[in-house]
Amino acid sequence: MSRRIVIVGGGFSGAATAAALLRRREPGLQVALIERSGVFGRGVAYSTTRGEHLLNVAAGKMSALPDDPGHFVAWARAAGHDVGEHDFVPRALYGDYVQALLDDAERAAPAGTLERISGEVTAISPRPAGEGRPGPRATPDGERTGALVSVAGRRLEADAVVLALGVSRPAQPPFAAPVADHPGYVADPWDAAAIARLQDARSVIVLGTGMTMADVALTLGGGPVLTALSRRGELPRAHRIDPAAEVPEPVVRPRPGLTADALAAAVERAASDAGEDWRCVVDSLRPVTAALWRSLAPREQARFARVHARRWEVHRSRLAPAAAARIAELRAAGALRVEAAEVRSLAPADGGRIACEVEGGRGRSSLAADAVVNAAGPAWDCRRGEHALLRDLIARGLAAPGPLGLGLRTDGDGALIDAAGQASDVLFTLGALRRGELWESVAVPELAAQACALAERVCAPARALVA
Repeated sequence: MSRRIVIVGGGFSGAATAAALLRRREPGLQVALIERSGVFGRGVAYSTTRGEHLLNVAAGKMSALPDDPGHFVAWARAAGHDVGEHDFVPRALYGDYVQALLDDAERAAPAGTLERISGEVTAISPRPAGEGRPGPRATPDGERTGALVSVAGRRLEADAVVLALGVSRPAQPPFAAPVADHPGYVADPWDAAAIARLQDARSVIVLGTGMTMADVALTLGGGPVLTALSRRGELPRAHRIDPAAEVPEPVVRPRPGLTADALAAAVERAASDAGEDWRCVVDSLRPVTAALWRSLAPREQARFARVHARRWEVHRSRLAPAAAARIAELRAAGALRVEAAEVRSLAPADGGRIACEVEGGRGRSSLAADAVVNAAGPAWDCRRGEHALLRDLIARGLAAPGPLGLGLRTDGDGALIDAAGQASDVLFTLGALRRGELWESVAVPELAAQACALAERVCAPARALVA
């Protein structure tokens, strides 16, 4: 009997899930992979063509196959690249790898198993009772199960739908409204063409000091003078060129009554004691991060997100050594300034510039620049993010916001939990949309494991999708 799985989003998460499904080679399985850009397997992160945009994880930890840790390095070497397990390679090369992974899985599967669809999904609806082809998609009382997916003028019948939409572009801050249509305001920091057009500007203000800002600085470095602003003014730390040998046991383990402050203090203390090996202390928490997050009471999760999250992020998500060195060079040359200040307003200024009013430790002050780039970080709240599809699912009660409004609420398998608290056997997600439940859910090792587990889960019999 046939069974169709629809995957919405063709970046790493979607491609890895599709490849995992194809590798199962189940009779009658049909996989539809939908990507609005029409480019499958790259997503935002790996679409860059710039050689200075490097992976922020060493190649030896970037396998898309959890049971074959050396797969990426072996693939890169077979493709003629001199890549070692401790190397930080261009993200474009990794995009080639993900595309090859999907292509190889498609070739090995029965002909016609995978359908690639270019377009944006506009709606996902429960399949009406009694509608659909005959097959093993029925509840014990005979009701039909599944969903209808609207895309590119078509309506696809699906037994399961996987939302693999990745990280959402930054939300627009309210203070940016006066310059929303200004030619110097770049709302999407991942728009490569828009960023490239700023090369001839004299000055650019970048909202945010994280990884996206670093990409902007690496792209424009040597051109305009950049001023990066964030409330704390903290940059991502750098990986060591000579990585330490072994990662120790987790310095903190999940336990009842754990508080956000106690968690942060234990990590800070252990990292201080470790000196140059502080990175190993942070990395020791990787296997238990989700469990630690879930062991915190809701009020403690809120405190961690409010008080400690930025400190965690700049130490956990680190720059490749070469990228960090280039950022340091730009700062030393005065081409990049980093300031701890909160933006209060943006407004058009004389000469086609943009005025930026900020408040920091020395009170209020005003800056002006030829352009402003919003690199303030992903929009984690699906109710305010870029995807109308997610807003619609929440509005209709088919999905619910995750803890603290981060992503979507899911069960342990990635099944969406609806407004009534019921887990679906039709709607699933992985990756960034599980941030509220797992805290860390965007790195390749986690995503690859989720993709393989989800491939197994969605091939199980489905219950009805409750409207």
